[in-house]
Amino acid sequence: MSPAAPAASCTKLYGEARGGRGPRGTGWGLPRREGGSRLMITVLTDHREARSGVPDRLRDMGAVVMTQSLPVADYVLSERVGVERKTALDFVTAIIRKRFALQVERLREAYPRPLYVIEGRRLHGLRDVHPNFIRGALATLTVTYCVPTLFTEGPEDTAALLFLIARREQQGAELAVGPNAALTVRELSGAYGKAWSLHDQQMQVLSALPLVGHYRAEQLLAHFGTIEHLAIATEADLVQVPGIGKATAARIRRVISTTFTSGSLQEQPPGDSPSRERSDG
Repeated sequence: MSPAAPAASCTKLYGEARGGRGPRGTGWGLPRREGGSRLMITVLTDHREARSGVPDRLRDMGAVVMTQSLPVADYVLSERVGVERKTALDFVTAIIRKRFALQVERLREAYPRPLYVIEGRRLHGLRDVHPNFIRGALATLTVTYCVPTLFTEGPEDTAALLFLIARREQQGAELAVGPNAALTVRELSGAYGKAWSLHDQQMQVLSALPLVGHYRAEQLLAHFGTIEHLAIATEADLVQVPGIGKATAARIRRVISTTFTSGSLQEQPPGDSPSRERSDG
């Protein structure tokens, strides 16, 4: 079963908004102010998005694209809309690397109307992950965090969607506060900012252990008190923690006790580009 089956691509769905024109070239359905001048659509984008092709396509559509180092989100479309974009492979990799939940929490903390965009509809079979693992992540996005999640066909489809949302948002903002309404980069506070608390750093370390997510990391830390105490715990000690079974305890002990060798080094998984990494892991 496919994780999501939107009725049509964003490009087709919003074809009428283009006034019948293709996505390339200026005048891509830009609204007009009183007097006939066009309202310029502005999009803030993180500098790591340059290689995705989406910023270039937004420029082709007539948007003013401003590139910055964004602390959270890949695109800012209005004062309230921040967008995290991932390819299907990036999305699955983020789940495996245990950085998925924190990224979503940061996005929701920073913007009243967060949006998650996944490029590519085929999620199953990308990284030898069970389909239920992916379905669980999608359910977490939409049900637990209440973050709308949309699928697009590729960079051009993503740009079409972002342009449409930015146009709707900024046209409304201009009517409300005038033509000088500007986008701002949202900074995060507390545990969501770049400077993590000690507890957040401990949770990040524990969440990287095999079969240990955020909940089990909390249980482990509460039971042992420190990571140092956990590191010397036996399998018999570990299974005393709620949610930790024999298999999980064995995997944790193997990771902690196995001696590192140079042969343990592996190539970085495909699609996990360092240029796309932020300080949130």
